[in-house]
Amino acid sequence: MGTGHLMRCLALAQCCADHGVGVTFVTACDNPVLLQRLSGEGFHVVRIKRPYPDSSDWDTTEAVLQKNPGAWVVMDGYHFDTAYQYQIHSMGSRCAVIDDYGHAKEYWADIIVNQNLGADEQWYEKRRSETKLMLGPTYALLRREFRSVHQNHREVPAVASQILITVGGGDPDNVSSVVLDTVLDMEIPGLCVDLVVGAANPHLESLRKQAHGHGPRVSLHVAPGNMAELMRRADLCISGAGSTIWELMFMGVPSILVVVADNQRLAANALQKSSAAMTLDVEKYRSSKILFGTVFELAHDNIRRRDMAQKGMDLVDGYGAQRVLHSIKEISDVQEERLFTSGPGQRRP
Repeated sequence: MGTGHLMRCLALAQCCADHGVGVTFVTACDNPVLLQRLSGEGFHVVRIKRPYPDSSDWDTTEAVLQKNPGAWVVMDGYHFDTAYQYQIHSMGSRCAVIDDYGHAKEYWADIIVNQNLGADEQWYEKRRSETKLMLGPTYALLRREFRSVHQNHREVPAVASQILITVGGGDPDNVSSVVLDTVLDMEIPGLCVDLVVGAANPHLESLRKQAHGHGPRVSLHVAPGNMAELMRRADLCISGAGSTIWELMFMGVPSILVVVADNQRLAANALQKSSAAMTLDVEKYRSSKILFGTVFELAHDNIRRRDMAQKGMDLVDGYGAQRVLHSIKEISDVQEERLFTSGPGQRRP
């Protein structure tokens, strides 16, 4: 749970690093694979024992800010409420909130980023007048590996035989197992499946056995570092409807999105309405008949898959992280200008 939040923060952090901006991760994540991913990128990682609203969260964050006065704080998590944002400002720091549905009653953030299609300005009516809103897939935060392999054209075979399954970082209900069995029941010539599971998946060992039982038709990938390549070669994807959807749109992968959490529903439904993806609620994926019919139909409809691929690529251009970083720098420059012109005769050097 929460891996998608960490990955989109990683995307912004990579963009910062590419532009010479230092990054520290302050996180309650305790998964060794994910923590190694952060430190392996060269980022400083500070661990939090217990997340907010536990007071130890703020104690740790405050200590980091005292060592980095004036640093920006980027928050990604539904537990970061109005009070927490206000505390950041009381320290003299600026903050950006990465959000999905307007979870806080009021916003003290300098920037609010909601990368989802259908993000509504009304969700953020109670915000400071100077708060900048960055709404929609134009601001989708993609990791470096995706930005380096973008393609403007995609081959769409008559029948989708290379299928990608990626339900989410945690997948506590083991949706992956149900989807894998359903897909493998299909009589599709040359069918091959790439099954991606997160490092925090509690069903990892049972999924290994399940994949192994199907021989070379199934390749299991645990927290892979080549996700962009797996998407590039996929003819079709069955995916959880978390932040992965924007990577799929960018790569032009025709996708069936399985909504496994309420906070995924708005974005998934908006993509279906725009014909960029298909959506199944969690209740429907449990019906193997409905899931089978949906996947089988799309696998044999190359016209619809071609249209979905193009619509997805039209939505996400891959420059979202750069746009967010540009706004952070822009606001910082304005603040610096104010500091240097605050007194008579003072000028910015």
